[in-house]
Amino acid sequence: MTVDIAVPGRCYLRSAENRAAAYRLPHTKSVIEMNVDPMPNIRPFPGDGKSQLHDSAEMFGGEEEQLDLLYLLGVIRRRKYLIAGIAFLVTSFTALFVTQITPLYMAETLLVLEENQQNVLNVDAVTQGLRTDYYTNETEAAVIGSRELAIKTVERLGLVDDPTFNPFLVPQVPGLRDRILAWFMGEDATAEDWTAGMSPEDVQAYTLEFTTDYYLAGLSVSPSLSSRIIAVQYSSEDPAIAARFANTAAQIYILDQLETRGAATVRATDWLSERVDQLRRRVIDSERRFEEFRRASGIVEVGSTNVYQNQLADLSSELIVARTKRAEAEAQYAQVQKLKAQSGNIESSAAVMDAPLIQKLREQEAQLLRRISEDKTRLREGHPRMVLAANELTDLRQKISTEVGKIALNLGNELEISRVREANLQAEISSLQGKIEEQAEAEVTLNSLASEIKANQELYETVLNRFQETEVQDKDLIQANARVISRAVEPSSPYYPKKKLMVIAALFASLAGGIALAFVLEYLDSGFRTVEQLENLTGQPVLGIFPQIEANQMPHKVVIDQPNSVFGEAVRRIRTALALSSVQGAPKTLLVTSSVPEEGKTSASAALAVSAARSGQKCVLVDCDFRHPSVHAVLGLKNTKGLSSYLAGQDELGDVIEADLRSGLRVIPAGPSVPHPADLLGSQEMRNLLRRLEGVFDFIILDAPPLLAVSDALVLVRNVDKTIFMVRWAKTDRSTVNSGLKQLVEAGANIGGLILSLVDVRKSVQYESGRGGRSSYHERYDRYYKEA
Repeated sequence: MTVDIAVPGRCYLRSAENRAAAYRLPHTKSVIEMNVDPMPNIRPFPGDGKSQLHDSAEMFGGEEEQLDLLYLLGVIRRRKYLIAGIAFLVTSFTALFVTQITPLYMAETLLVLEENQQNVLNVDAVTQGLRTDYYTNETEAAVIGSRELAIKTVERLGLVDDPTFNPFLVPQVPGLRDRILAWFMGEDATAEDWTAGMSPEDVQAYTLEFTTDYYLAGLSVSPSLSSRIIAVQYSSEDPAIAARFANTAAQIYILDQLETRGAATVRATDWLSERVDQLRRRVIDSERRFEEFRRASGIVEVGSTNVYQNQLADLSSELIVARTKRAEAEAQYAQVQKLKAQSGNIESSAAVMDAPLIQKLREQEAQLLRRISEDKTRLREGHPRMVLAANELTDLRQKISTEVGKIALNLGNELEISRVREANLQAEISSLQGKIEEQAEAEVTLNSLASEIKANQELYETVLNRFQETEVQDKDLIQANARVISRAVEPSSPYYPKKKLMVIAALFASLAGGIALAFVLEYLDSGFRTVEQLENLTGQPVLGIFPQIEANQMPHKVVIDQPNSVFGEAVRRIRTALALSSVQGAPKTLLVTSSVPEEGKTSASAALAVSAARSGQKCVLVDCDFRHPSVHAVLGLKNTKGLSSYLAGQDELGDVIEADLRSGLRVIPAGPSVPHPADLLGSQEMRNLLRRLEGVFDFIILDAPPLLAVSDALVLVRNVDKTIFMVRWAKTDRSTVNSGLKQLVEAGANIGGLILSLVDVRKSVQYESGRGGRSSYHERYDRYYKEA
């Protein structure tokens, strides 16, 4: 069963069963046999695997592993003098520094960029107005602060001749280097001539550049992000210079705009004049070429091709008629030739039958035949009238035949004439078409020349109109794109340095730096400040603390003379914790050791021993530090013989035991020095001595040497009931404590607990976990013991 017993001193003790598992006691198995970690409850220290940040969190936050507000306030309170000192020094230095700074005055001139300008003549200007946007503001601000305008400003203000801005006008005083060289060389100390080897033009140019740099150092231009305002600022030690330079910079910018726009207008006018002359010559040349080509092509006027088109239309109509007639002639002629070939009689052809003469002769023939028929009825054959009629018929028919032949012959002639006429018409049409094509090509070229004339005339008129508009623009009508809306005035107070603000800023900055330094120092603090911290980082119970007393006081005498003091009560609390540290009761043999010297183990041993003796216990204090014995010096005893002489067999036990008459404490000093202390302390005689002392005394305290210095104490830890490990407050490093505890555990020591020694009580309460400063508990605690 596990039992945790809370005892005074904020220590938490385990039962014997659990402690046997955690530490190698004489009656338990070895750590290796039990397969138990040699340091089950010892937490790692810085450098043993965990980060320092995690260790600090455990250190100041306990099991919660976090830093709370009270802890932060506690750090500030603990380091308040450091923080206050840093704040005082930095603030004082800043205040002294700002009083030595030369004050600077700043004057400001405001410009507004104009987007729309007055147009008196209703004529477009050569240069357009500015666009009001972010990029325009930035660009114009860069122009104002440009080196080109700065040179113009320097020249206008005559700064090259001003010693304030041109230090080369001030007589050169030999510097320290010149005087040292002159002293060594034995020559007169004269300043080095910086113009040596430079021409007058180079000197003038260099001086102008230097003065311009000096001027630009005080100029600043700030464009507005939300408006068309540009602020021109100048800072100087003289408020009048600041105002004058700011106004001059703005004026130079406006004048530069006017000059730029005027020069652009002049350049545009000259260019337009040249272009007008060129275009006039181009129009004349194009008109001349047009006329020459028209004459050469024979075109009276453009568009005369309609005459040829009309003639072509008429000839085409006539050709159609001729072709029709030719076709008809060919048909009639073909019919005649066909009838002639078939029967030899062509009288039945349409051409013959339609001939008027033939028709008339046929009518005569018909009349003659009718008369002959009538005569036959009345007259006999051979009648003269019948003969005459027959002869007339024969002549008539012969005449018809003759006319038919003429018609046939005439059809062939008409056919030939029709063909010739058609061929002539076709040739005339072809000739006319050629003329039309030639004239069309000539008109294309002529139209191109006419278009060129028209384009040149339009361009000429446009440029001429623009030239006339530009020429009438007077320089007095040219306006700048910006104007001054607020002139700079002499500032009444400097803008730099802002003494109050700088001092206040230095105060807050120094406070922040001091607080940061305080936390850094707190983080780098590797010592133990509180019982909770020691318990949390070692995993071992803390029996209590030994408060720090005055330097002229001896701890064991304080226990005797002031038993109710804070120190006396702390000693009794530790004895009480030891008594309750085990169910078997208080340990009979107790070894007191530490990691390194000067951790108060001897004083603690003496105080515990005296307190036990004063309470009525038979107690003996054994000084086991043969190398640096100190118990006899603390108690005012001799060291001529003691533990070393007894173990060496030179003295009897009764001869080496001394007595402190005031407390009744028995003391065994270390005795004379020996060459091998560890061999004596680990000998059988030492174990026998402890058994003998246990039979005589109620409480045996061994003051052992430091663990890390020598190994003497390690040979004793198995021979005692409990081992107390001393840790000096705020001094002993955590890694040192870790190493000491590790050696004790590996040696099989039964660690009874840790004691935080030489504790500054007033400072330690400021490190109490979760308090952040001195609590009412500690105030009542101190007041209680002071009243006692």
